[in-house]
Amino acid sequence: MKDADERELVRLCLRHDRHAWERFVDRYSKYIHSVIVQGLRAGRFSHNREDAEDIFAEVFLSLVEKDFHLLRSFQWRCSLTTWLWIIARKKVLRHFRKKGVRTVPLAGTDREGEEPRRPAFLVSDEPDPSEIAGQEERRAILENTLTELGDRDRLCISLYFYEGLSYKEIAKTMDMAANHVGILIFRAKKRMQKNLKEKGMGDL
Repeated sequence: MKDADERELVRLCLRHDRHAWERFVDRYSKYIHSVIVQGLRAGRFSHNREDAEDIFAEVFLSLVEKDFHLLRSFQWRCSLTTWLWIIARKKVLRHFRKKGVRTVPLAGTDREGEEPRRPAFLVSDEPDPSEIAGQEERRAILENTLTELGDRDRLCISLYFYEGLSYKEIAKTMDMAANHVGILIFRAKKRMQKNLKEKGMGDL
């Protein structure tokens, strides 16, 4: 499905078009289910068919509840399938937590391979009005930096900066080593700092 077609389908879903929602479910059900099953297997924890079905139901419920609040929040920074991948994998992580599997963020500062603090312009819920313009420009720099990365690296960085996942959560979600996640994020942050300095905006 082309991007324009996906946008139109989502637009119709948000207008409570029943047939559009049926097409949405039909279009993405197999994909979301496969992402869930792969996530459960990647976690290397015991699970059964009911686990996958429960998570599958949670994904679609989260998309429609509160008048499609979650689906309305999608801003097309990535493809719709990538975004659905993130939603499904986060539900898998929540499933692990319910089973008592802890995904604790790594303690760290800004050394390569360790977890840096997220920039304030990405985590502040109530920024000072005088800082909004600068924060928006920093966001733009982050997004420009993301365009320089490959798909896998871009998804990794997005999960950390936008979705708030820890290194361990990202590693489990993407089935990769936590230290590799740290290296990717460290390098991305350095690249952003370089771009900020070139624009005379200081550090993150």
